[in-house]
Amino acid sequence: MSTYTFAGKPQPKNGAADPAPPKEKRPATAAQVAANQANSKRSTGPGLESRARTRFNGVKLGLTGRKFFFLPGESEAEFYDQVASWVIQLGAVTDAEVAQVETAVYALWKADRADRAQVSAATQAAGHVRYDAEKRRAAALQALTATLREDPRAAVAQLMDSTVGCEYLITQYEFIEERLITHDSLEVSQRRELIRLAGYQPGDLFREPVVRNINRSYLGALRGAGGFTAAGAANAFINDRPEDMSEGEFERRFEVFVLDLPSKAQGKWELNAFVKEKIAELRKWAGLIRLREESDLEHELGQAEVNIRPETEKQTRYGATAKREHHAALRELRALQEMRLKYGLGELEEKADPQETTTAEELAPAACDAPAPEMGPVEAPELSGRETVAEPEKVRAHCEANRAEVPVESEVRTASDAAPEVTPDDLAVISPEEDAAIRAHYKTMVDKTVAAVQDE
Repeated sequence: MSTYTFAGKPQPKNGAADPAPPKEKRPATAAQVAANQANSKRSTGPGLESRARTRFNGVKLGLTGRKFFFLPGESEAEFYDQVASWVIQLGAVTDAEVAQVETAVYALWKADRADRAQVSAATQAAGHVRYDAEKRRAAALQALTATLREDPRAAVAQLMDSTVGCEYLITQYEFIEERLITHDSLEVSQRRELIRLAGYQPGDLFREPVVRNINRSYLGALRGAGGFTAAGAANAFINDRPEDMSEGEFERRFEVFVLDLPSKAQGKWELNAFVKEKIAELRKWAGLIRLREESDLEHELGQAEVNIRPETEKQTRYGATAKREHHAALRELRALQEMRLKYGLGELEEKADPQETTTAEELAPAACDAPAPEMGPVEAPELSGRETVAEPEKVRAHCEANRAEVPVESEVRTASDAAPEVTPDDLAVISPEEDAAIRAHYKTMVDKTVAAVQDE
């Protein structure tokens, strides 16, 4: 509200009263505070279950995600079964090698998703085109059958423009044909229906030769030659009298109409021949219409393929990227395996964590104080360094060497470097017991790695 100043105090215009001061808020009671605190504990934001359900709401095809997740229809257990199988087949031992196997398998799954997405997109587009075409024909058929009584000429012409329309007309003719198999003539409503199926109105009996012949055959099949007088025929067709024709004229027009009616057998044969001829014409015409509809459908399918081409091209690029990731992971796995075979498993772990090194001074006393093992095969211990199976004589020689010459502090060496120098004797063929122990040790490592991957 606008105001003006009078005697140093703002006054509202037009003598309006001063606005009421705002009401002071009443402090919350202890019960209200407790209720608010209790209610706040119920609304703590999304929980783990809701986040787990909604975290992938934006996922459509699963082609660009970096984390491992699985779409509906995909089995996580099947994925890790495949990973475990590949770990064994490719000989992955270390955690890094198993991780590359996981990456390779998941990239292959993403490539399969891209292929399925392309097939699904094309299938859906083709399905929509076919469904829309069938829906249009069904709607047109329903509309035309409703207008068949009012305008049979136009309705029949449009029905013959589609296969479903031709099939509808053929079905109606077959109903009439079934009637003629068991009866001599048609019912009154069937005669009128036959005339409309031919594209005419029942009132065209004096204008269209087709309608005139159907009516003559109908009367002959009912009573034969001479079975109807002009008055009787006029009474039989009273509902077909044109509006602009009087009853007297209508009856007189039948005087010539009933002179040479066919016999009952001839009338039935003529009706049956007319129906069969129409069915044959419609079936031949339906074959031509079917060819045209197939051509139109192929054109619509091609247009639909053009419409989805940008999306399929994008899915193709995603699939190619996934395949490159797959091959890159396999190359990295091969590189890791070559390094492991060249340097040994222990040296690879030391290179990965150079801070965890041990001097020979720390290893020598512990190794030399230990009692010498008995002669015979030695079981493979679970070592974090290089997996080797040493003979007792070599262990003793190594201890004596460590006692005789202890390196200074500047000569820091790792646990793997503390091993004795390789001699020709070290390259001798190992015993079967040692080979079995080594194989059991590596199998244990693979099983532990696969179990750890499945637990994650």
